[in-house]
Amino acid sequence: MPIAICTIKNKAIPNEVLEPLVSQWADKIGVHIRDVSITFVPDCIRFGQQYDILCNLYLPSLWEKENVNLVQHELLVILADAFNIRAENIFIITNIVQSGNVVENGKTVEWN
Repeated sequence: MPIAICTIKNKAIPNEVLEPLVSQWADKIGVHIRDVSITFVPDCIRFGQQYDILCNLYLPSLWEKENVNLVQHELLVILADAFNIRAENIFIITNIVQSGNVVENGKTVEWN
């Protein structure tokens, strides 16, 4: 399950703008909408490097490198388009999660 947690600098965005982004991203990467999650944290205060959007992306280790690149790129494109922000102002860092390092519905999740 791709999970993105995105902090957005100085932007209060209505839910009507944010909700369609999840289905767009799911469509672009070829997964069902119930298998992706995006959390938006608007109006954050950031010190240091001033990216307009900073995302932590979590992906399971079973994804191939090409798929990881696709997921990252499609997230970047969707965010840039939705918020009218240049790609240079969006930073995405991807964390690869190993099997057994996820708990969902009270159970440890394993994959091969």
